[in-house]
Amino acid sequence: MTSSIVYETALVQFRPIVSSEERVNVGVLVFSPDLSQLQWRITDHYRRLKDLYPRLDGKQYRSMRRAFEIRIQRTAGRPADPKQRVMIGAKSLSEIMSVLLPSDGSAFVYSAVRFGHCNDLEARTAELYEEYVEQYERLSVRERIDNEVLWERVKTSPQFQEVAPHVK
Repeated sequence: MTSSIVYETALVQFRPIVSSEERVNVGVLVFSPDLSQLQWRITDHYRRLKDLYPRLDGKQYRSMRRAFEIRIQRTAGRPADPKQRVMIGAKSLSEIMSVLLPSDGSAFVYSAVRFGHCNDLEARTAELYEEYVEQYERLSVRERIDNEVLWERVKTSPQFQEVAPHVK
């Protein structure tokens, strides 16, 4: 029989406009104090963010995300598996997050810490990531259309039909 693993978890959230306090879930952190093990997943994709914040610079987001993940790796150590790190001396996820995300107006923030138990920490991390991040990325796929299709839609719209006779 597999023993149950107690874990702490928090969502990693992105604040494109720090002063607005709006947040979008972009990842999860999962920590087992008993195993001294930190698991995480953070999305590489920024399409959903771009849909919500059209002026968001994709290169800048990816750069901030890479820097944040490097901070996680440095905080957690460097074993062979990049998604599974051993925390030396960490007693809680709150302690880890205070190192990773100081309250300095960073674009990345985290949610309140929640607790749970599971049989497989890696599988639970994947489940939480699917529940809070990945499913919403699938919903935000934008329709791509070319200029001809767009212009055809404009010409046949009721608003255009009203205005067209008055435009020279």
